Formats: sequence, structure tokens, C-alpha cells
Amino acid sequence: MLLPVIELRMFSGRVGSTLLMQLLASTPEVALDRVYPYENRYLTYAVHLQQVYPLPFEPAAAEAPLLRREALRGIWEGMSAALVANEPAARFYAEKQHPGVDLTPAREAGISWRVLELVRDPRDVLVSIREFNRKRGYPAFGRELVATEGEFLEAFIARTRVRMHQFECAPDATESRAFVRYEDLVADLPATSARLGAWLGIDLDADAVLRQRGAHAGHMTSAGDTTSAGRWRTELSPLDQRLLTEGLAKELARMGYEA
Repeated sequence: MLLPVIELRMFSGRVGSTLLMQLLASTPEVALDRVYPYENRYLTYAVHLQQVYPLPFEPAAAEAPLLRREALRGIWEGMSAALVANEPAARFYAEKQHPGVDLTPAREAGISWRVLELVRDPRDVLVSIREFNRKRGYPAFGRELVATEGEFLEAFIARTRVRMHQFECAPDATESRAFVRYEDLVADLPATSARLGAWLGIDLDADAVLRQRGAHAGHMTSAGDTTSAGRWRTELSPLDQRLLTEGLAKELARMGYEA
């Protein structure tokens, strides 16, 4: 058995991926490591395992891709069996995509695939990153790689532009892809839950997620989910607002955000 995969795809951290994973974890029909913040990536490990360990012999050039795909299918079949043994009701496996990891080999191996594209206004993402770094007391999300806030802003804009081009960012769901905006997720979690549950054919429990919100307050950077949208208007300097809005004008329009 090969468990179908739900890949949660995002262009950055601080876009609500943990909240969406909590929602997917609210049903036994989705297998995942239910350790907060849901970042143990078994499928990514399987892909790395297939890539790191060489085949036990040197195949002909034309045969190598097929053999590697079959090797990955075998690895995932074993992992699927282990996941289902632990969670017998599982019909899917869900995983946050790591922006630096390409899971294409798993898709090419014939594993059934669903993609959740999760987006958030990049201007609010920057606000949340800065506040989360301040709250934890150390730089992360790429801030640790540069010397100044100006350099970080420039790198954030460039990285966001590249990653957003990997998204379709269209609101209409297809059989294999659904689009979720953070703002809709936090404004009406039950409605998003119902929509995604219908898309997947499973029952998601938004109420169970809402009951847990107080337990994960340390992950939040605002007074509440509903106050986390639109913070950029008051918490970013006019210069930062202009640089982000102009630098990501096409991306904001594609995502449906006001410039």
C-alpha cells in the first residue's frame, strides 16, 4: 500500500502552516507525526534515503531512473505500512513542504498526490518573522544569514518572488490542488475545514483545533488569529511598505491581495 500524500506547500515560514497541520491532524484519517509543530517529514526522509544510497550495482543509463523510482516506491510502501499500523484509519499522509527540498521524485514514483497551497500577505509574513525572532531572542528565517535588516528585506523580497512562481495561486480547487489563504483560515476556520474536508473526502474537526489554541500561544506573535491579518499597515515603516508592495506587485495581485 502506498499512502496518498497531502503536501502542504508554502513560500515561507510564518504563513499559518502549523495551524493548517493542526487541522489535518484533527482526524485519524490523516497520518502524520502529531508532535507540535508538525515538522517531522517522513516522505522527505524517504526521498533523501533514495538519493543518498547508491544502487547496489551500476545500471545502464536508461534503466537508472526507473530503478530509482521503484526503489522510492518500495521505501514509501514500507513507511506507509508502518504509518497505517500506527494509525489504522489513515487514508492520507500529510507533510509540510520544506522550501529547500524537491519532492518531485516521489511524485514521479507514482505516489498519489494532493497539494495544499497556503499563502499569506507577504507584508504580514515579514511582520510576523520579525516579531517571532524578537520573541525567541535569536534570528531565523534567513535573518541569521545577513548583517542588516535592509539586506534581509531585499533577500526576503527576492526569495518570495521566486517561490511564489512555483504556486498556481488560483482560488478554484482541482482534484489534485487546493488553494488556502491564511486570512480565510484564521477568519473562519470551520468554513475552511468544511471546504478542505469535502475536497479530501474526510471529516476535519475545526472545533478540536480551536480548543487547543491556548496551548500554543507561544507560537503566535499577535493577540489573536483574527488580529494577525493586516498588521503590516501599522507595524511596517512607510519605506518597508513601499519596498514590499512595489517589489512584490505581481505576486500580490496573483494572490488576490490589495496593493
